Amino acid sequence: MGIARQIRLLRNVYQYYVEKVYCINGPVAQSGKRGWLRMHSPNCRRNQQVAGSNPVGPDMEITEKELQDTFSKLRIPKDIRLFMITKNMYVRIYKGKVNWRLLEEEFEFVRKMKCERGEILDLFSKMEVMVNELIQLNLLGANAKEAEKLDDLLAYVDFFSRLRILGKWGILDNKTVEMLNQAKQVRNGFAHAWGVEEVLYKEKPIGQNFEVFKKDMEQIWKELVGAYSVEQKRYDIPGIFQRIREYNEK
Repeated sequence: MGIARQIRLLRNVYQYYVEKVYCINGPVAQSGKRGWLRMHSPNCRRNQQVAGSNPVGPDMEITEKELQDTFSKLRIPKDIRLFMITKNMYVRIYKGKVNWRLLEEEFEFVRKMKCERGEILDLFSKMEVMVNELIQLNLLGANAKEAEKLDDLLAYVDFFSRLRILGKWGILDNKTVEMLNQAKQVRNGFAHAWGVEEVLYKEKPIGQNFEVFKKDMEQIWKELVGAYSVEQKRYDIPGIFQRIREYNEK
């Protein structure tokens, strides 16, 4: 694939992400309210037109192959750091590597989760990344030079202490913090127990209480993404994509 095609696909991904999913010029993005960023309302598209952008039509879709072609073959500057997530997709750029995924449905991580060690620990790992990025954005801002130092520091802070920090800052409410504190016994159980029979949730074996656990985790995931959708607007998305484009045109 030639560089022109790569850049064109990158621009398409940018348009899809910012205009159709993130709605950076839309009323929801400007409201500062938590919750899902709604993309398909006429107000959102009209605001984009007023702002002079080229809104992506409702029929435009970015396929996984296009994303693969774009992100796997483009060189990414190692000092670019980005984590963005919506109900439709996520993109994480970290130390020159890109991790992305198109989601088939809202809450896909939770709703398709099975009562297996690997899947549950994977979900908690993703939540931990989101919690760390929330702290990064609030303490240092986006793409700070000291970000890796804060990464090193957070590695020595236990997960619940990080949650309490976000609660104290008013980024997460107390109910979400307490729900996550309860859920951590499942993470710790799967990390250290011999088998699933030894893992408990709300004083019951996880195998007998898994649907309750999934329901609670869906609520936690919704609150985390809702909070992060507000904070991720600190990223200079046009600037990041412009830097990647210029880096590959050298």
